[in-house]
Amino acid sequence: MLTAPGRAPRPPAYADPDLLPQVLLKGGGRALPAAATRRLVGLARKPDERLDAVRDACDRRSLADLGWALFLHGDAWALPALGWLGDGRTARDLAVLIPGWVARGTRARAVKAVDAIARIGTAEALEVLDELAETGPDHAVRDAAARARP
Repeated sequence: MLTAPGRAPRPPAYADPDLLPQVLLKGGGRALPAAATRRLVGLARKPDERLDAVRDACDRRSLADLGWALFLHGDAWALPALGWLGDGRTARDLAVLIPGWVARGTRARAVKAVDAIARIGTAEALEVLDELAETGPDHAVRDAAARARP
């Protein structure tokens, strides 16, 4: 999917593959070529089930590093993308940001972060959901975490 023929979508300037962390393939340590990374960023902008195959083929840590680098640029699409690209460390890092978002009145963003943590689905992410369901900074966050927990 990431190596299909044709032109890859043009990413935002900050998402140039040469400026982002490399995404490695599982087991081999080989990095995705630039065109495949551009396609991956395009998929991340509108994440869906196709990213499941990417998670299966790529090293989870390197995907998470890419997702976090995109998230740091502040585009609204990057937070949901973290759910598909992130790992347990990403879940913990997002959980640390949630109280600040609630305090600044951006509860909707905090709830989207809970959704992303749930999508990550690792054992560590599920532990984070448990913690948020019990001690989240706000009822909306606690409720979202409780609903998202399998």
